[in-house]
Amino acid sequence: MTDVVKPTGSVSPTSSPGGAAGLRRNVLSMPEVLTQSVANAAPSAAVSVLPAIAFIYAGNGAWLTFVIATISMVLIGYSVSIFARRFASAGSFYVYNTKALGSAGGFASGWALTLGYVFTAMATTCGVAIYLGAFLTQIGLPGGTTVVILLMIAIDVAVASWFAYRSIGLSARVSLVL
Repeated sequence: MTDVVKPTGSVSPTSSPGGAAGLRRNVLSMPEVLTQSVANAAPSAAVSVLPAIAFIYAGNGAWLTFVIATISMVLIGYSVSIFARRFASAGSFYVYNTKALGSAGGFASGWALTLGYVFTAMATTCGVAIYLGAFLTQIGLPGGTTVVILLMIAIDVAVASWFAYRSIGLSARVSLVL
């Protein structure tokens, strides 16, 4: 059980088997790569705040929910650590689930990850609009109306899309600032 799968073949990280061009190399510096990693993990910081909020609204039963969730996270992390030692891959859970459960499991987990990313983006965008709306209301401007919230969502999506389209380097630097 300690065998490590070694990559085979002569395909470089920047080329594909069909000869098509892959990703450009050395576009991001190491600090920019680290910034992207931290920025993508930032929503998980909610874990430090959620227990207090859950306790306020759910009462004494909240601790059991967090114990069960923590045990689940530890078991998932342990499983991922085993796969990471055996399979060298940048494909996240999709690759691990494909190896363990076959193509149907990989397909399902790929779509689950995609939906998770979409819903995370939607929740983050709505959160930005809600906080900006509350800020506008506190300074005396109309911020809580549906039209204003929808306008802020549209602006947020447009600005984020522009940064992503412009360049990954710019996107990484903006993530560092935010």
